[in-house]
Amino acid sequence: MLSTSSVKAAAAKAGLSRRTFTRYLSNPDFRAELRKRQADVLAATVSALAGKSGEALETLFEVMKDGTATHADRRQAAVSWLEYARRFVETDQILERLEALENEIETRN
Repeated sequence: MLSTSSVKAAAAKAGLSRRTFTRYLSNPDFRAELRKRQADVLAATVSALAGKSGEALETLFEVMKDGTATHADRRQAAVSWLEYARRFVETDQILERLEALENEIETRN
């Protein structure tokens, strides 16, 4: 489930039947570990995005300064970059809040 988009694909990649894989998913410890690893993958993605932000901004600035690029192209490049950055930051913040809530629930139980 870390590198696939469906239970069927994840089961096949793990060499398990879909039924067996579904049983794993019903195990709370397995699900918790899966969520942790998914969060780690997303955090690494966000970190990589942040690490390349400078390069992306430089490219964006080059396009914006490029006299041969159309106004629409320059505007679209800026809007696209800002939208992707917003989505990644928003997702990271949601995951942090969710993890805090899960930790609070575990502490109460």
